[in-house]
Amino acid sequence: MNSKTYFHQVWCAILIATFSATSISTYAGVVSAGGKAIREIAEELAEQAGRKASKEFIETTSEQLGKIASKCGNESLDVIEKNGMAAFRVFQNAGDDAGPYLVNAIRTYGDDAIRVAE
Repeated sequence: MNSKTYFHQVWCAILIATFSATSISTYAGVVSAGGKAIREIAEELAEQAGRKASKEFIETTSEQLGKIASKCGNESLDVIEKNGMAAFRVFQNAGDDAGPYLVNAIRTYGDDAIRVAE
């Protein structure tokens, strides 16, 4: 095996391991926004929505936040934490490639961007 082939195989193995670890940590609730775990953000969303933070609501919301983070990036969690349920709903309905655009738009224009996106 020549060094070029070996380097290519090692590089592919590193990329696969990195993406696998990122995906696993996202669904394990390890991903955080501003140092807060996904579960804590889910609890804050429950409070903002005026609901009692039931275990089922928190678990469902945490799972949805993990999916949003993996689809739209971890920055989306920061935006959701800051802007609440309206931003959460926008990211839930976002297309696969819309995440970075939504993050930038909401950070720049705030509630106006959320209303337009809804």
